[in-house]
Amino acid sequence: MRPGSPVSRAPQRNGQAPFGRLLAFFVRLPQMFGMAKVKITVNGEAHMTEARTLGELCRELALSPEAKVATARNGEFVPAGARATVSLAEGDAIEVLSPRQGG
Repeated sequence: MRPGSPVSRAPQRNGQAPFGRLLAFFVRLPQMFGMAKVKITVNGEAHMTEARTLGELCRELALSPEAKVATARNGEFVPAGARATVSLAEGDAIEVLSPRQGG
């Protein structure tokens, strides 16, 4: 940069250039509006999701509401009627199991 150019004269606040403040704002934006993805495990595989509840996750995984599946969060059984109220958090381990026939 040349001395006296507009870029070199850009005001800094807290040691951060204006671009850095703008970038930091856009990085935080999804979190501010509840759109940040969280990393969870679904049936042993890593999964990134925007779902906030187990019910939302089931819809995201394309499980129909009529699907006969059992769900668990961190080893605790979650009945179908409670899925809409069970919150998801970073690092949760989710299991979705379907019934099988046989013996």
